[in-house]
Amino acid sequence: MARLAVGQGIRHVIATSHSLDRGENIPSERVMYQAELLCKELKKKEIPLKISTGQEIFYFDRANECLKNGTICTMAGSSYVLVEFFPKVSFRELYQGVRKLQQARYWPILAHVERYACLRSKEQLAEMSELGVYMQMNYTSLEGNFWNRDTQWCRKVLEAGQIHFLGTDMHRSQGSRAPQTQKAMEWMRRKLPESRVRELVWDNPQKILRGEKIEL
Repeated sequence: MARLAVGQGIRHVIATSHSLDRGENIPSERVMYQAELLCKELKKKEIPLKISTGQEIFYFDRANECLKNGTICTMAGSSYVLVEFFPKVSFRELYQGVRKLQQARYWPILAHVERYACLRSKEQLAEMSELGVYMQMNYTSLEGNFWNRDTQWCRKVLEAGQIHFLGTDMHRSQGSRAPQTQKAMEWMRRKLPESRVRELVWDNPQKILRGEKIEL
């Protein structure tokens, strides 16, 4: 996966292992240790890819407590946290979850925003942004046929400036969750100003790494 990512121009990854409020949860210490081992292996094999740690938090009531005591990782040690919910979550439940994170002084990034039916409403997506919640979308969600409604929606909200981060969601080296950015990048370069593309793929991610808050 690292070789494939580098081949597409990626030079720094925040690896976001799943964090679940169940027994199979990967503890933050193991995440950081494995990332350190991977960085050494990449250097040994001369693969020019940096790895920072984070976790994709499937929201649960104790999330704030676990973030505070360090059993869950924030994004690259910053105040940003990547959080996801069930695709059929109600807007009320989603709103309450991200508000609790904000009240604990974290900056939530909503993972896979395209998966939430409750945010297909223009007004509710705007309300999340007004609340100060950052939106992340998968590169591959921008691919596909123009007539596909999901693709249309993803492209429309990205063109409207409502998406702040893009991610590969890579889980494996082949198949539907291999690192794949090229088709989305080609579309963005045709449709978006160069400054907007740079913001999505460079400027905003750099602000996470530097721990700088993005003003919405």
